[in-house]
Amino acid sequence: MYSKKDLEQIASEIGFKFDAINNLKFAQIRSSLLPVLRKTEHFEFEKAKIEVKEFLSNLLVLTGDEKLFIEKFNQKEYSPELLFEDKELLDRIKDHPMAMWKTRK
Repeated sequence: MYSKKDLEQIASEIGFKFDAINNLKFAQIRSSLLPVLRKTEHFEFEKAKIEVKEFLSNLLVLTGDEKLFIEKFNQKEYSPELLFEDKELLDRIKDHPMAMWKTRK
């Protein structure tokens, strides 16, 4: 199991930050969560936040090409070929309106 510090280090290395999870207050989710729990079930909110961050850190592991795609995209360069090999798919998405808008200089 990872410590909070380990999770934050992992998240920063892969480019994901989970600060929003750290800032959650139980009151923010109480009305959505409590109705689906059994009356006898105990929910450890702080432990759940740590486990969710650990799960996301393990789930959101990017390949080198995925990291490069994000870096380039953030620099306003759209390179879908870093994510996909299928020529037909690349032809369909090469001029995707959202990608064109987000990478407009």
